[in-house]
Amino acid sequence: MPKSKKSKSLPKSALLFSTSDSDYALILKPATFAKAEKKALKFGGYLADLSTPDENPEVFDSITGLLDRSLYKKSTASDGGGSSYVWLGGSDSGSEGVWRWSKSGALIPTDSPEWGKGAMGREPDNFQGTQHYLALGLENWPYGSADGMGFGNAGMWNDIQGGNKLFYLIEFN
Repeated sequence: MPKSKKSKSLPKSALLFSTSDSDYALILKPATFAKAEKKALKFGGYLADLSTPDENPEVFDSITGLLDRSLYKKSTASDGGGSSYVWLGGSDSGSEGVWRWSKSGALIPTDSPEWGKGAMGREPDNFQGTQHYLALGLENWPYGSADGMGFGNAGMWNDIQGGNKLFYLIEFN
């Protein structure tokens, strides 16, 4: 993995992988969004920006292929239906409903097919007015829902509260 002169060594528990777009490190020490973002910069990268059509499924397949399902319970969001997630680098904290990638500042369309959708509704929904940060669902939500019957399926995005402590994905390029 590339590292800048200021970066610290990645934790030994980090799961490293590459896709056709970038190199990544999945950090298995749960953190809030703000702490994850800060740590990503210290490690010489940034919270992942999955802005190309092939990137999201490649990243999801890589993560689920590397991560032992028994670890999912360590990265759950109570306001995300009790399911497991990984922080990505997107937010609408600057302006409600205007989603942007943290690194590039590029807009994230709210009608993008990666956002969760199902019989219970669609994301982003800013549940209780407090969901401003982007996470990749490792499981359907709410927890245990069948494909298409909740708000989203594994591999889709959800907006959740930044105070959730989740695994996070660092991108390097």
